[in-house]
Amino acid sequence: MSVFSGIMQFFKRFGPQGSVKDSPSKEADLFGANQIIYTVEVVDVDSLLTVCQKDFSEPGYAASQHVPDMAYAEQILRAIKGKMLNYVRIVENKYAERMKKLEEKLESFEKENYMDLANTERKHIENLKDEIGRLQEIKLQIEKESENGAFMHIRETFLSGFKRGMMEKRRLARIQSNL
Repeated sequence: MSVFSGIMQFFKRFGPQGSVKDSPSKEADLFGANQIIYTVEVVDVDSLLTVCQKDFSEPGYAASQHVPDMAYAEQILRAIKGKMLNYVRIVENKYAERMKKLEEKLESFEKENYMDLANTERKHIENLKDEIGRLQEIKLQIEKESENGAFMHIRETFLSGFKRGMMEKRRLARIQSNL
């Protein structure tokens, strides 16, 4: 073990605990450990909101260890935003498929004069339209990165972790230069 490695190991004990490099994520089953941009399966608005509520400070910290530059952080955030918008498109497609099936069932029930079943399908369609409205609202919040929007938490936690990693790297560099 080189002197530099020994010093790094010594000072690592005083740094933040539980960084991405030190241990796998607690949510490795859902997000995958050591990923800067999480990959998950989204099926509806709630699963999309779950991603928006995750703490992105560990991926931010990991990104700062790769390239400690704010331009890189912004690049990663743009990539996360793009991935979130792709998730929105996936959910939009799923909702469009569900809407088509519900409308076909409604039409079939109306033809057969099953009014109770038709009314039930109308309620399902109304609920799905509400979900589609929520989805469009979230899409706008992500696109515009609006204050208190769906993307704000992702952005703030990512930058928090990134800045923490940058500061740690700077402190370590100062310590190394004084040796």
